[in-house]
Amino acid sequence: MSDNKTKEKKNKLHSPFMQLTTLRRFGILIITFLIAYIPENSLPVSRPVRSLIIVALLLVWTFFELASLRLSHARRLIQKGKKEKGWKAFKGVVKTPIVPLSSDEKLFLGTAFIQHSDEPEVGIAYLEKWISKTKSEYNRIRATNAVALGYFRIGNKEKAIELSKDLYEKDYDDVGLLINYSTFLLANGDYEKAFDVIEKGGNNIYILDNLGVYYLVNGMHKDAIKLYREILDNMHPHFVEFYIHAFQSELYYSCKANAREMLRASLSCPRVLTSPFSKEYVERLLKEMENSSGEAKINASVEEVAFGKEWANTQKVYIKPSQEDIDYFHKDPYDEVEVDLDEDNKTDDEVKESENEQNVQNNNAELVDEAIKK
Repeated sequence: MSDNKTKEKKNKLHSPFMQLTTLRRFGILIITFLIAYIPENSLPVSRPVRSLIIVALLLVWTFFELASLRLSHARRLIQKGKKEKGWKAFKGVVKTPIVPLSSDEKLFLGTAFIQHSDEPEVGIAYLEKWISKTKSEYNRIRATNAVALGYFRIGNKEKAIELSKDLYEKDYDDVGLLINYSTFLLANGDYEKAFDVIEKGGNNIYILDNLGVYYLVNGMHKDAIKLYREILDNMHPHFVEFYIHAFQSELYYSCKANAREMLRASLSCPRVLTSPFSKEYVERLLKEMENSSGEAKINASVEEVAFGKEWANTQKVYIKPSQEDIDYFHKDPYDEVEVDLDEDNKTDDEVKESENEQNVQNNNAELVDEAIKK
């Protein structure tokens, strides 16, 4: 997607330079260090009094950091496999935060419930309450975008699209909005609308993955396989969706070794519950692609697989690509010979000179091979 297709944004989102909660916390810490390092003769208090002031300030700072400490504790519990205790701790912060959380902490807390917990409704309600109170347009946009993802997670695509559309039509310059909105539209079958949104997203890897989905569901398989191979060569994708869609593009041209590699890579990717691609789903694909009828069903159900839906019992027909295309994509893409687009415009002497250069290169290659054998 070229940059000249991207229209200039009207509403740039700017985060506040310093949040009140951050200013308060770091302000106390700075004052503490100043008191600690001011020379004794410059501060008209005794050493014991100075120590008491420092201890008191540190206690106040710790009190204001309670929310961050509780969030970190909950995360560690979940990472250690103690999910029940971890989510209980998160809920405790939602219900009784004790001290106000920063905007980033609020967004993290709500999004954590939406993307990772079994109770996304908790995150939706928490963020909606915050949206109703915040005076920051920047925070409202970010929270609304997360809430839209929450509604998408619980299956309310219409609400998710409605919230995202409202922000999109105000032309906010936020790539997260473009990713979510185009994802919702694709899942809803609004492919052309989704493409219009995708065009504005630049070269963000998640946007490019949505472009790949657009190619797949519209039968543009050559564009899809070229795109996914290019992404794999130049970027470092680490999300499940990319590998599932790359798998589809490879399997369509019967590149089963590559397709198998994509599925196996997806098994080691981190997962969020907003993703429909569970490990069980991937393992079913791996097993089914090993027989010809299963491979045909997967290829026939492009849309179903692209969005993590049921595909095994499809009555659709897989129209196999030409053998020429299959052979082309089975080639190592790094072994492709560069073609001179002006070949037809060359004179006879230029063509002969080019052939001589190629012969010299071939002779040199043979000499190298012989030297290696000796």
